[in-house]
Amino acid sequence: MHVVHRIDRDTSGVVLLARDAEAAERLRADFRHHRPERIYRAFVVGRPDTEATSGAWVDWMRWDRRARRQVSCDPGAEGAFEATLRWRLVAAGPLASELEIALGSGRRNQVRLQALLHRCPVVGERQYVPPRWRPPVTHPRQALHALRLGVRHPATGRPLVLEAPLPADLRRLRRFTGG
Repeated sequence: MHVVHRIDRDTSGVVLLARDAEAAERLRADFRHHRPERIYRAFVVGRPDTEATSGAWVDWMRWDRRARRQVSCDPGAEGAFEATLRWRLVAAGPLASELEIALGSGRRNQVRLQALLHRCPVVGERQYVPPRWRPPVTHPRQALHALRLGVRHPATGRPLVLEAPLPADLRRLRRFTGG
C-alpha cells in the first residue's frame, strides 16, 4: 500500500491509499496539480471575521522546520506558498461556527493556520492559537474532519468520491453552533 493523501494528526476523515506504485504516482500527480476536490468540516471559535455566509481566504505561508509548523509570511519569503480555500458557513452560534471548507491549495496544517489568521481558530486547536488563549469552547482534539475527497480513479479515469461521515465527537459540538 502507498499513502497518497493523509490528514493531520487528530484530524478525522478520509485518507487515500493506492494498491501499487503506478496508481499512487497517478494520484499524486493529480494532487500536485490541485485536481482533487477536498472538502473539510471545521468547527471554529466564533465565526469568520465578516458578515458574509461564504468567502475565500488567501494567505501566504511557509513551513518553519525549526518550529515544525506553518507560519504566515510575505509572498517573497523563501519557501512561501499561496494558501487558498473557500469556506461556507453551515451553522453559527454565539460561541462557535461550523464551516464547510474546500481546499484550493492544500498544505500541511493549512486550514488550522488560516482559521487563526482569520480570527476564528479551530475548536480544540493547541498549536495555531493566540498566546495564553482561553477558548470559550474546548474539545480534546482539533475539530477538523476530512469529509469528502473527489479524485479520478487511477486506472479508469472515472470520478471517484470518497466520504467519511462526521464522527460523534464532532456532531456533539453542534450544540455550540445552533446546527
